[in-house]
Amino acid sequence: MTATAISKARYMRSIPEIWRTVFPLATTAAQLACWFRLRLDGPGPAATGGIGIYKIGGWYSNAPGDDLILGIDGKPRIPAGTPALQRHDRYGGWFSMQQQIFGEAANGKFLNGGAFFLNVTITDHRTSAIDDQVAAGFWWKGVIPALPDDVLGIGVARTHVNSLVAYGDSLAGARSLPDAEYAAEIYFSLHPFDWIEMRPNLQLIHNPGGIKNAQDVGVLVSRQELRYSYYGFGDLAGRQVDRAPAAFERLR
Repeated sequence: MTATAISKARYMRSIPEIWRTVFPLATTAAQLACWFRLRLDGPGPAATGGIGIYKIGGWYSNAPGDDLILGIDGKPRIPAGTPALQRHDRYGGWFSMQQQIFGEAANGKFLNGGAFFLNVTITDHRTSAIDDQVAAGFWWKGVIPALPDDVLGIGVARTHVNSLVAYGDSLAGARSLPDAEYAAEIYFSLHPFDWIEMRPNLQLIHNPGGIKNAQDVGVLVSRQELRYSYYGFGDLAGRQVDRAPAAFERLR
């Protein structure tokens, strides 16, 4: 058995899409991320796995953003309506892990079996309406031996609404104050043939928007994806060109 640890650090000018949603004005930012990958498997092509991927990082943005509660006079701007205090230094961090607990892996790649994951994101408490999110889950590839590409996944998540948002709502006279939203999801990705994927998906949301007295929501989704290949026009060598997009693994 071998153990390999890989550490990388990169400077990136664009922040991840999740933070673009949280900070729509932040078009550029400095992000320093460092992630570690732990590989535990044998040298053979069918070695028993134990693949683990662990990532940790942080970001800093100098793009301006409104303070959630304070005005330019340093006092709560609700309900006075004073212009928002501008913040020019915003930051956050994240941690992500995926660990195979059974199954096979080879050359640092997961082949089959089960793995669990954990994702944690923390954002700037002064400017972000969503200040932290935690998601965890488990997925199992090859549940049915005759269908090795099938994947069963289940996940839960907690999304916390910044307490400053609740404070601002209370100053505005709101009766229902936001706190945290909880979501659970289960799906089964079925591949009866190489060219088709079927994915029934069930999502349950408790306290939508973080409002405790809001009605819970259930969503049932069924997705089908067809994959096809064709010979490109003018390809004299007859080389096959695959135009099908990669399967979207939401929980992975």
